[in-house]
Amino acid sequence: MQTAEDLKKKQALLERAQNLMLREEYQAALDCGKELSLLDSEDCEAFYVSAMAYMHLGDYEAAL
Repeated sequence: MQTAEDLKKKQALLERAQNLMLREEYQAALDCGKELSLLDSEDCEAFYVSAMAYMHLGDYEAAL
């Protein structure tokens, strides 16, 4: 079970990743996605952020 602090951290990372994607800072967004995955290995939003960043970086295999 996640604590309120963990959930706040996840939300902040997700918002940061989304903002980085909008600014086309894909490597930084990928780093956020990886950190999100470390917090919750089953978080679908973390996988989505990472996949989109990989796609924009041209690493299509990693995006899958």
